[in-house]
Amino acid sequence: MSSLYVKHPPTHIEAPRPSNMLKIQTKFTPTRGFKSEDLPYNTSLSLSEQVRSSVESSLHNLRPTTSTSCSGENSPYVDCLILHVPLPTAFAMLEVWTTMESYHPYRVRNLGLSNVTLQVLRWVYEVSTVKPSLVQNRWCAETGYDVAVRTYCAEHGIVYQAYGILTKSLLLASEPVQELAELANVSRATSLYYLVIQMGVVVLNGTRDDQKMISDHIEFRKLRRLANQPESQETWSSILDRFGYLLAARA
Repeated sequence: MSSLYVKHPPTHIEAPRPSNMLKIQTKFTPTRGFKSEDLPYNTSLSLSEQVRSSVESSLHNLRPTTSTSCSGENSPYVDCLILHVPLPTAFAMLEVWTTMESYHPYRVRNLGLSNVTLQVLRWVYEVSTVKPSLVQNRWCAETGYDVAVRTYCAEHGIVYQAYGILTKSLLLASEPVQELAELANVSRATSLYYLVIQMGVVVLNGTRDDQKMISDHIEFRKLRRLANQPESQETWSSILDRFGYLLAARA
């Protein structure tokens, strides 16, 4: 069953969330490259204090209503705490990651990295006590669709999540994507999402439009039916192979 990833915790949770359906992520965003007024902490604090202030802010936003006990299984937690961008030095990275580890496993179930290269990912994995269980990177031709990072993730049991899949994507006009869209009578965007998922990628879709969510769900059901039809297996395999070759060629 698919999970719904919520990137920004709401002000509070009305009832215990079903753990197999709703996954809540939050990020620690370092000051580098971001406006200080957009950050949930005092930028004069040490790195470890910045992390704690940021995480505590997210956990506070996830508090139950006043009528609900905030202890035991009702204690607020996030499924994944993600380092938004790497820090400029190994020392700073280690300080931030170690502080993030201190929330694991009770207040934070998993730790992750975003906008990360293979070199940084490998280093964090090797030096950390709590290994990264998730990588969240932009899906684009400029990085060769992250073939090397995705391979490392697959070899180490790390979930690879992709964002920005539709942004200026040349893949939308590619032959496999268009052929699948026409065959299943779905949009090229949904066709691309579906093919990316077949590459072992978790797709992050940032829409807040209810109707778009419903439309995507309906079109995904069409694609699943097509992929499971015995008479479509040869065509489906051909489309999938050509899409995989296309990604490898641009790596």
